[in-house]
Amino acid sequence: MTSDNSAELDRRLKALLDEGDFNVKPVGSAIYDVSFRGQLREWTVTTRLTETWILLRTYVMRLPESAQIRTTLLQTALEINGDLPLGKLSIEGDSLYLDIEYRTEHLDSSVLGNLLRLVVQVGDDEYPRLFRIASGDTMLKALESSFQVRKPA
Repeated sequence: MTSDNSAELDRRLKALLDEGDFNVKPVGSAIYDVSFRGQLREWTVTTRLTETWILLRTYVMRLPESAQIRTTLLQTALEINGDLPLGKLSIEGDSLYLDIEYRTEHLDSSVLGNLLRLVVQVGDDEYPRLFRIASGDTMLKALESSFQVRKPA
């Protein structure tokens, strides 16, 4: 990628983010951090534009040290991934991230805004369950399951 191309990608991404009136901080060439206040915490979504993809990533949590709890958390992450039509939970090092990759063919500020809000919404929806597992809080899960309505066979 030439520096001219890199500068053009940066201008395009900055324009899309400015049009959406997001709280942004430049991180690198065609890379911006976009901050949101979620229901339980603040989410910073790193947004990177390439010639063909927009890549969105947010940090979810550090993986627990306990092998048993880590395994349970990763199983839950795989289940969540199966339910997500767009995006996935992924691991890098000892951290869990939420990622979305989207082709840029039809990207405009409205689509980008929807993608950013989707990252935050999925994070807000799934974080409590992941946090309970990571913290080893199994009593709350047992209590919640006792109040769930069971469907007849």
